[in-house]
Amino acid sequence: MFRTLLTGFLLICCLTAPAQALFKPGMAAVTSYAISGDIGMLTDDYVMAVYDIRHYQAATQGVNWVAPRLLPPAPVDAQWKRSRMGCVFGLTSDTVGNMYVTSGMMYGLNDTGTAGPGGIYKVKWDDWTVTDLVTSVNTPTTTSATQLPNTGYGLGNICYDRWHDLLFVTNFEDGKIYSVTTSGTIVDDYDPFLPDEQSTSAADYTELVFGIDVYGHNNTDVRVYFSRWAFSKTARVPQIWSIALDNNGNFTGTERLELQLPFLTNPSYLTSPVADISFADDGRMLLTERTLVFLNDPSAHLARTQEYVYDGVAWVLNEYYHVGNYYTLSPTLPRNNACGGGDYGYGFYDPVADTVGDYDKMVWI
Repeated sequence: MFRTLLTGFLLICCLTAPAQALFKPGMAAVTSYAISGDIGMLTDDYVMAVYDIRHYQAATQGVNWVAPRLLPPAPVDAQWKRSRMGCVFGLTSDTVGNMYVTSGMMYGLNDTGTAGPGGIYKVKWDDWTVTDLVTSVNTPTTTSATQLPNTGYGLGNICYDRWHDLLFVTNFEDGKIYSVTTSGTIVDDYDPFLPDEQSTSAADYTELVFGIDVYGHNNTDVRVYFSRWAFSKTARVPQIWSIALDNNGNFTGTERLELQLPFLTNPSYLTSPVADISFADDGRMLLTERTLVFLNDPSAHLARTQEYVYDGVAWVLNEYYHVGNYYTLSPTLPRNNACGGGDYGYGFYDPVADTVGDYDKMVWI
C-alpha cells in the first residue's frame, strides 16, 4: 500500500517535437516521492523519470511488465532528485519537448525544492537539465510576475495550451488558476467561485482546484477545464468546470459547470478529488482521481479513472477503468486504485522507422 502513496503523476508525450528531443512521442514521464519505491524514501531518490513504453506490444498480457527507465546522464541526473526539486506531482510537456514539473505536497512527506512549495521547474528538451521556471513566495498573495504565492501547500496540476503557447497551473494556496509563459512570466490568473480570503492556509475544500487541461480546435475556441475538489464540505463530490480563453489566451467570461461525478462510497474522512484531466483529440475526457485525507495526507484504493464523452447535451460516462487488483468492499465492484495520473497514448510503434501511430488509442494510468 505504501508504494501506492508514493506514486505521483503520469504523462505521455503525444506532441510533435524535434527529432533531437529526448522525450519522444509515445514515451511516458512520471513523478513520485521516490521512483525506487519504499527503499527510495531513505535516500535522495529521483522524483521523476521517463519510461520507454513504446514497446508495450511485446509485453505478455496479465504479467507485470518492466519498461526501460530513462534518466539524464551524470551529473545532470542529480537534478531529478528530491534534493533539487523536492516533492513534485504535476507534469506536462510542450511542442518542443520541454517538460514542466510542479511542486506538490501530497505524499505526507513534504520536501521543498529550490523553487519553493509553489514552484514550477522546466526540464530542457535536449539535455534534461532542470531550471526554476517560477519560484514561490511565502505569503498568501503576491503581485510578482515570476513568483506564485504559497505558504507550504503546494500546487495542484499543470497543463500546456498549444494554441497560445501557455501553461496553466492550479494553486492550492489560493484556489486560483494561473497562466504562465514557457519562459516563466505569470500573465494572468482566474479565481473561480468565491474570492480568496488571502489567509496563510490552503483554500477550503469547496474552493480548491486541482486537475486541469485545455481543449479546443484553434485559438478562438479553447476552454480550460479544471476540477473542483468538492462542492460542499459534507458531500465531497468532485466537479468539472471550465472557463473560456480569448484569442490571446486570456481568461474571459465566467466559469461553467460541466459535470458532477457520481458519489463514491467511502469513509467520511477520505476524499477522492480529480487530480488529472486529459483530453483526446476527438474530445474524450479522461478523469483520474487521487485518494487523500487532505492536501498532505495521502491514502489509497478509493480513486477512479473514468472517460466521458459529450453527446451534444451533457457529458456521458463512456468507460470505467478498473485499476489494480485491490478491492475495498467487494470483488465484484470496480478496482478504484488510481493514483492521480492518466493520459492517452499511441497504439502503434515501428522501432525500425522510429514512428508512432494510432493516436489516442491507448489509455495509460
